[in-house]
Amino acid sequence: MTTRKYKELVEERTRETLQKWSEQSVVEEKDIYRFLHNLKGTSGTVGLDAVEAFSGNALLYFSDDNHRSWTEAEWGDYIYPLLELFEEPKPVGALPPLTPGISLSHGNVHQQYEILIVDDDVELVAFLRESLERESYYVSIALSAGRGLKLFYETKPDLILLDILLPDRSGIDVLKQIIGKAKKSGFQSLLSAASIP
Repeated sequence: MTTRKYKELVEERTRETLQKWSEQSVVEEKDIYRFLHNLKGTSGTVGLDAVEAFSGNALLYFSDDNHRSWTEAEWGDYIYPLLELFEEPKPVGALPPLTPGISLSHGNVHQQYEILIVDDDVELVAFLRESLERESYYVSIALSAGRGLKLFYETKPDLILLDILLPDRSGIDVLKQIIGKAKKSGFQSLLSAASIP
């Protein structure tokens, strides 16, 4: 899939979510926060810079631990303006050159690294997987913390891309568990790369 296709998927998912919310009497604040958090990460990854900036600013008005319910009249003022940001201007003139990806070829030796992505944003995960596999990475995906930990223990990946907000557990808690396991198992390279304040 091209980046354009992922942009279209992000827009489609956004419009579907807002349509569903408009049919409900209220929406929980934590759901609005999670939506904006995921949208910020995904839109930035696929090149929807204006949507990313808007989502980041809108996040400031919501919290993931607040139980307030918002009516459409309330949340709509914050969220609906982002729909206009999906309209892309038509390119004029020559297109900029593609940014080269990361090459894993080291002389004549080619090493395949394994990456574990733990995130519940399906579009973002699909985009990252396709991009990384194009560069010869082996990619495993988990849409929940529980599945991510299972894959970590089974595969011992070289790199983990871990979202902080997961449906079943905090990403920070997952990272702490991974570091605890690494300390017990002697994974020094993992410990030197990970840090928790």
